[in-house]
Formats: sequence, structure tokens, C-alpha cells
Amino acid sequence: MTDSASLKALEKALRRPHLEDCCSAIVSLTNLLLTTPTPVLVNNVLLRLAEVFRMDETNHVRVWVLWACNASRDLLPVVHSRAEFLRRVVHVLGSNDDLARALTWRLLASIAVLIGDQSLDLGLQIRASKALMSSETTEVERHAVLYAMTEISKVDPQAFALLVPNCLEKIKDISTDDAVKLNLLKWLKHCDTRELASSSTFSSLVHFMASYPTTKFTCQAIHLLTHLTTHCTSPPTRLQMLQGLLHFVERDSRVLVIAAALRSLVCLTRTHVLHMAPELWPVIVQAVVSRLVDTTNVTVQFLGLHVLHQSMASIGIAHVDP
Repeated sequence: MTDSASLKALEKALRRPHLEDCCSAIVSLTNLLLTTPTPVLVNNVLLRLAEVFRMDETNHVRVWVLWACNASRDLLPVVHSRAEFLRRVVHVLGSNDDLARALTWRLLASIAVLIGDQSLDLGLQIRASKALMSSETTEVERHAVLYAMTEISKVDPQAFALLVPNCLEKIKDISTDDAVKLNLLKWLKHCDTRELASSSTFSSLVHFMASYPTTKFTCQAIHLLTHLTTHCTSPPTRLQMLQGLLHFVERDSRVLVIAAALRSLVCLTRTHVLHMAPELWPVIVQAVVSRLVDTTNVTVQFLGLHVLHQSMASIGIAHVDP
């Protein structure tokens, strides 16, 4: 049977009323794509799957379409009818079914490479903002939205940049679930750094870590702080950020937090950041040595020695540079 005949037979199976026939056809279509990934076939099959996703009323079939798109993710750049494909998928975000919307956000995360800079045209910023800020949004949908925002922001850092202030407010809200706070911090790391700087993210992070000092939250905030420090263009602010990291090395008693701060310093010593703050080198060395003297934890010891090694190399390079 030719690929065209196989496609017609499977499309016929998709229209059958029995759920098992439809799901079986989706699996077969996906296998056909993976074995014969011609551009025309990929485009036609994925458009058909998007239509099935749009029309499904049970969510069972949507789960299988999501699986199919994940399985054929490497083939997505071949799709040339992107606008139509996305239109069919995004249509489901208007559903009254929260699970259908959650599956749609999950699918959008899987096809982020197709969205590119079209998130604004698709209205994803507005839809994401409503979903995140609404008290009626279920946790399943909220986590799906955050996952999609993170994946799409990896392709286009400005996709949801305007939501940064709202997300900072959401983190500050004591009623926000802990897992949501962590996911918001993870997403912020992929946002446009200019927007993060203009939204006073650093001062907000300092406030969060002081008022909400759980270990997981603090470690994730340290990761974001490192990202901000690397891209910060203001010397005074960059110095404050570095001093903030040193605070956790010197003053915090939690092993996981100390290790996170030391890992951040290791990363920063490999960049240009510390070359622009030579006044901190003696302070860093003193802080790390003090911590090494005061700990028996092997991980902290290893990371501390790593920071010292990298710092010495940075200092040496700086002194020999003309």
C-alpha cells in the first residue's frame, strides 16, 4: 500500500465513532510519519491531527494527539501550514473544559518551535495571564500554562515578557501554591533579560527570599539570581547581586542552599562577571575559606575548593591581561 493509500485508510479510521479505532489510527499515523517523513506527508498528517484535537469531545483522543506530536517533535520544522495548524490547536483554549485547555497548553509546549514569534498574534499572552491570575484556574491547567510559557520562552524570550510584573506579584501572593511559585521562578529564567531588569526582579527576589525562605524556593531563586547577575549591565546592581550570593555562602546554615550559592559562584567565575568586580575577589576567598573551615559536608567542600580554584585562575588572568 502506498503512503497516500495508507493515509486515506487511516484518515477514514479517524472518523469512526469508536474511540479505540481513532486512537489506534493516531498511533499508526505517527508510525507512518516516523518511517516516511516526507514534507508533504508530515504537513498533511499533523494538520489532520490538529483538526482531530480541535474536534475531540472526550479528551482521550487529545492525549493521543499530544503523544503523537511529542513523538514527532523533530519533524515539526517541516510543517509549512503553521498558521492553520496553530489556529486549530489554539481554538481549544476557548473551551469550557479545564482539562482540554490544560492539554492544549501542553501541546503548545511541545510545538513551541512552530510558534516562534507568533505568540502575540495568537493571543497567548492574554490567555496565559488570565489563566495564571484567575482564582478559578485549576492547578492542572496552571502548571500546564507555566510549562508552555517556559518552553515557548526558550524559543522566543520576549513571548511572555510583559507578564513578568504579574508573575512577580503572583509569587509574592501568600495564597499561591508552592509548586506554582517554583515554576514561575523557572519560567522567569527564560524571559528577556531586559524585561527582568526593568521589572526590578532583583529587589523582588531579595524580598521573596527574606519572607519566604523555604529551601527549594531559595535554591531556585539563587539560580535566577545567577542568571540576572550574568546579564546585568549595571555595575552597582551587579555588585549587590554578587554580595547577595555571598550572603548565602557565609550566613546560611542549610547545606542545599550553600551548595546552590557555591555552584552559582563557580558559574560566575567562568564568565566575565567577576573580572568586572575585582574588589570582591578577597571577599569571595575569605567567605569560601570560612565556610570550608566550618563544614564537614563533602559536597560543600568540593564546591568551595572549586570556587577557590576558579577564582585564583580568574585573578591570575586579570593580572596578566594588558
